[in-house]
Order: sequence, then C-alpha cells, then structure tokens
Amino acid sequence: MSSSSRCPYASLTSALDDVGSPLRQYLDSTFPNRQPLQTAHRAAAGALLVSGGEAVNPGTAGAAFDFMVRLVMDPSHIPQVATSGAANAAVSSDVFFAVVQTGQEAAAVCRSAAAPEELARAAWALALYTEVYRIGMVVPGSPLSVVVEASSDAVLGVASSAAVRELQELHALATHNLYPALPDPPNRLVAGPTFAASRLCAADADLVIDGMLLETKARLGSKNARTGRRSDSLSLVDLYQLLGYVLFDHEDTYSLDRVAFYSARYGVLTTWPLQEFLELLHGGPVNLAHEREQVWALLGGPAR
Repeated sequence: MSSSSRCPYASLTSALDDVGSPLRQYLDSTFPNRQPLQTAHRAAAGALLVSGGEAVNPGTAGAAFDFMVRLVMDPSHIPQVATSGAANAAVSSDVFFAVVQTGQEAAAVCRSAAAPEELARAAWALALYTEVYRIGMVVPGSPLSVVVEASSDAVLGVASSAAVRELQELHALATHNLYPALPDPPNRLVAGPTFAASRLCAADADLVIDGMLLETKARLGSKNARTGRRSDSLSLVDLYQLLGYVLFDHEDTYSLDRVAFYSARYGVLTTWPLQEFLELLHGGPVNLAHEREQVWALLGGPAR
C-alpha cells in the first residue's frame, strides 16, 4: 500500500469537515485555543460592505474573487485546479487558455484601479472550471454545463451582469484594504501554492507572499435574526485551514513567518506572526518542525 493511499480523504477540506478524522482530532486536541484569534478578528470587523445579490451564487463569487486576487498579484498565473477542471470538462485548450489570457491581461492594470469587466468574467469562468474539478465531471444539463462552450467569448459571457458588478465591488474594496498592505513588488510570490503533504491529502492555498500565507474568503457572514444585520467571523474551519497549510509545508518550502486572513466583503485583513498564531492556538510554546512531523505521519507520509 502506498503512503498516499493510507489517507482516506480527498482533500484537507474534507478531512477538516469530518470531526472523526485523525487530522481533525489531532488539531482539536493540539490547537484548541481558538477564541483569542476569533475575538481579535471579530473586533476588527465592521459592517458588511459588499452584500450579495440574490441571483449571484456566493460560493462561485468567493472562488472567483480568489482568482482575481491571484491574477492581480501575479498576472502570469495559470490556476492548476481550473486547468484540471477544464480538462475534466473536455474543454478545448485553446478556449481555456484564451479565457486565462483575458484575465491575465485585465489583471495586469488594476492593482490600484477599477477591475475591468474582462477580469471579473474570466475569474467567474475559472471558478466554474474549478467546480468541475472538485466534482470530477460535468453532468449534462447542470449549471456547470455552460462552461463547455466552443468559444472563449461564450465562456466569458456566462457571468451575469450582477456577478460582474459584485466582483468589481469586492475588487474596489481590496484596492483600499488588501493590496496596499502587500509588497509591491514582492520578492517571492506563489499563487495557488501546494505543499509537500498535498500529495498525501490535496491542499492548495491562495497565496504565499514573502513568507506570508494569505487566505481570502468572501462569505456574507451570519445574520442576526432580530436586526437582520450580518456580521463577520473567523470560523474554526477557517483557522484550521490556515493551520493545515502551515503544517502541510513539511519541508518548510515557503519559509513561512506570517499568516493572514482577508475577509473580502468586510474589507478586513487580519495578520499574525506565525509563531504567535501557533502559540495562541496551542496555548503555549510550539515546536513547528515536530508538529509538521506529526501531521506527516497522520497522513501516512514515509519516515525520513
């Protein structure tokens, strides 16, 4: 039996979602002290600044915004998960790469300016291709079947005007609250990074920028039943996802020294020095190399 076959989970997300998984149980027992980080993030969050349109799928919008950020930071980026999704959908490579190129060209000019419509449309298409990758195929007649088109213009036209406006609003907020806080230019940037343990349990993050692991989310937040107002929060799974990426970097490939979480609809960027992040979660000193070895072994990685 290969080492990777001993991990029954297709992805880090699925392992975190299962409270009975060895990885989730390890994180629950070793890093149980989540409240200080959640409280700090909640204190920094204000009102919801970009609401979601009823006709716009929030999950797709969130994934599309992730791709917008990656492309703005690295206009040469070609998302591998979306590439795999396009292959699963039997999309012509010419069509797929024309969509990617449209996004790249539009992203190159808007780090501090309004997002062109072409960037929003390309990012939406990449989000749909990624959904195909997660599912593994396109079911005929499903909403995802719209990405199986004969031309890039048709694929770029899939995003509704409401979806385009929403993504442009999220980008506008990021030009004030995200991009100015990031190095320009960075010394080392990796968009969509994977990790040594990703070959044991699939995991890809949003960005690593000069040693900072950045994860973005575009959730609407929970609604108060009495006031109807939404509020932001940093969930257990959000924290564990950041933590999981750090621990999956078994070989210290990215020399991580900070972690950051950007809440796109609230315009809130929360950052922590890595060791502080780990020690707050654990409630005391943490030997990162040791904990990475623990996770490696849990996932069935071969002994060094």
